[in-house]
Amino acid sequence: MWFQANVFHIKESYALGSHWPLHCLVFQKEVFVLNASSYLAKPNWSIHSILPPDLLRQSWDGWHLGLLDGHALRVAAYSYVTAKALGLSDSKAEELRTASAFHDIGKLMIPEDILDKPGLLNNNERARVEAHTLYGYEMLRDSSHQLMEQAALIALHHHEKVDGSGYPYGLNSDEIPLYARIVSVCDVFDALSTDRAYREALPEKKVMELLWQGAGSHFDRDVLHAFAEALEHYPDLGNRLRTFCDFDVSRTNSAIYFQHS
Repeated sequence: MWFQANVFHIKESYALGSHWPLHCLVFQKEVFVLNASSYLAKPNWSIHSILPPDLLRQSWDGWHLGLLDGHALRVAAYSYVTAKALGLSDSKAEELRTASAFHDIGKLMIPEDILDKPGLLNNNERARVEAHTLYGYEMLRDSSHQLMEQAALIALHHHEKVDGSGYPYGLNSDEIPLYARIVSVCDVFDALSTDRAYREALPEKKVMELLWQGAGSHFDRDVLHAFAEALEHYPDLGNRLRTFCDFDVSRTNSAIYFQHS
């Protein structure tokens, strides 16, 4: 069994706080595999080439990916195909696929009433949300596993922008790790193309127009080109992932839950 909400590992120095959901939803790994097989057995390409069913059974330095919420799983898939389109090796693409799923782990430290607020955030709330990058880094950085070291850097830098206007450090272009530049594109694409508490999903065509408007300022042009190429190579990838990953339960803003051995 894989559990949401109350079976993840977190450093003792982090207080859980009162905002944690009291319920616990239970999923079986077999259900995950069954859904993958039944829905995605279509011609041309298989989701198993992007998200292998045994992904959830792997372990990295004691961390297990238990139930990923839909956003985390889609970002992992988008990151993987983008890495392949950029010409990264299979091992690097696979490393990124897993590491990218941890990009928003720092949001576990942000109250739900802020993450799910339907209106605009005030300055204090915005600052607290932006701090999820720092929280995520601190939670992952002490791992002895190379993959988790990369996950820590992704968590820290995936909101940087190539023109230096991002956060938390205002890094420019190549100062931002490549993995984080890839996740930046994939994260925004998925956020805009799925429903959120504060707005409805935008059509993918409109989302791509917005992303191209940010090319060279928000996003790395080469990464954006590779992402667009990947979407062409995998027809209907977004819709199929959104149908497959339809278990964004209880949280709408990308919390990830873990089981620790």
